[in-house]
This record gives sequence, structure tokens and C-alpha cells, in this order.
Amino acid sequence: MQPNTLNTMTSPAPKKPFAMIREFHLADWFTLGNAVCGTWALFSVMAYLERRDIWHIYMACALVLVALVFDVLDGRIARWRQKSSALGRELDSLADVISFGVAPAVIAYGCGMQGLYDCIVLVFFVACGVSRLARYNVTAEAMADDSGKVSHFEGTPIPTSIVLVGVLAWAAASGATGANLWFGHLTLLGYKFHPLVLLFAVSGSLMISRLRIPKPQRRPPGPEQRLVTARRQRQQPHVARQRRLGRLARPRQRRRGRLIDNGRFARQYRRRLRWQHRWQHRRRLRRQHRR
Repeated sequence: MQPNTLNTMTSPAPKKPFAMIREFHLADWFTLGNAVCGTWALFSVMAYLERRDIWHIYMACALVLVALVFDVLDGRIARWRQKSSALGRELDSLADVISFGVAPAVIAYGCGMQGLYDCIVLVFFVACGVSRLARYNVTAEAMADDSGKVSHFEGTPIPTSIVLVGVLAWAAASGATGANLWFGHLTLLGYKFHPLVLLFAVSGSLMISRLRIPKPQRRPPGPEQRLVTARRQRQQPHVARQRRLGRLARPRQRRRGRLIDNGRFARQYRRRLRWQHRWQHRRRLRRQHRR
């Protein structure tokens, strides 16, 4: 009886353990740090509602600021390593929803915006943030130029909610929380409404607007930088000529976990190799002499 070779050939290969984690790039770990900071900020606000210790509000606002640092770094690292994926893009959007959408709304709730109308505005703010990120993921490729970069933002980016977090931290430092919240409150149909929550309504409306905001681009090199570049090319004319011809595209080598590029590091690397070869040659001669 012949074995069923067809099923053997078409059967999928066994997946390695932690296959999803193996696919993460370095920038994705910074994105996860963004999400962790946003989640921790939520827990800090919950601790404030239970213990009424104002330091938990400070901690929540500081964690949102740290999440912003992670959000900036993951994009820079992805461009530096030239590694990006659809998984990283979706992960970045989900982390931004937690850190810059849900976390500021929960901090506002903890500071005293707990009326019915306040909750409606805060939910509207979070929904605008989610909609804005979804629109960006869909239209990013259409708005990109030939180099694959987006020249402008459509609507304010969701990390701009860090301004609202700064206002809430200022209010908490001034003791304006709970019943002492700035601008007081109004009672409409038996429910409280704090006018300060209108900042979240304005921020959410700007996110979903068609307002075009130019994206900060890298500044072109000035005359001094161009002069330095030309001087380096004159010092290494053969390297400049090979780069112009496309024969030398800044080769990169790894040695002892260190990335070495053309220029100063490459010269140090070649000098080190020469000394290493000389030492090995002398060692080989000594062994032959002993024999």
C-alpha cells in the first residue's frame, strides 16, 4: 500500500513557537511601549478614583508624555532601519488609540468631568480619534508622494491630545479637580455639564476635519553643509565617483554587533584588520620557529 504522498507534500510546515513575536521589528517594541504606558495611565486614574491621591493623576499625565516619546521614537527607528510592515502600522494605530484617545478621556473623567454631558463629549472625542486613525491608514498610500512619504496631515494628529493632558495636569497642580474644576459646572435637565470639556469637543472635531496640516520635512542642507560635503568628496574622489556611478551604495558590514559604514568607522575597521593580520602572521612564524 503506497503512502499518501500528496497529503505529505501539501501539508503546511509546522509553525515555530512565538512566531508572531519573531516577526516584530525593533520599532514594534517601541510601539508596544507606547501601548503599555497608555494602559498604565488608565490604571493610575483608577487608583486615583479609589484613593484620592493626586499623585496618581500626575503619574497618568507623565505616562502619556512617555507614550508620546515612544510614538516619536518608533517612527524614527523604522526609518533608520528601513524596516516597516503592515503589522507595525496597525499596531501603532491601536497604541495611539489607547495612549492619546482613551487615556486623556479617562484622565478628564478622573479630574471631575463625570456628568452625563461630559461623558458624551469624552466618548465623542475617543470616537473622533479612532475615525481619524482609520482614515489615515486608508488614505496614507493615496496621499504619499513618489518617495512614499506623506506630505501633509488631514486633520490634526491624535497625539496632539497631549496638550489636553497638559491642561489637566495644570488643573490638578492648581487643585482644580472635582467640584473645584475650572469654569465650574452647569445643570441642564438635572445633569451636570462642565464647560472645560468643550476642549475635548474642539480637539475631536479638528481630528476629523479636512484641515490640511503640513508635515514637518527634513530641512535641506545649508551652504555650510554643502561645503563640507564637497570637501569630503574632494578628499575621496574615487569614492565619490563610484557613488555617482552607482557602484558603491555605502556597503554596511557587521562586526561584533556593531554597524560599520563607509567613512571614519570603515577606516578604523580596516586598520584593525591589518593589525590583526600582522599579529596572526607573527604568531604563525613563532610557532614555526619553535618547531
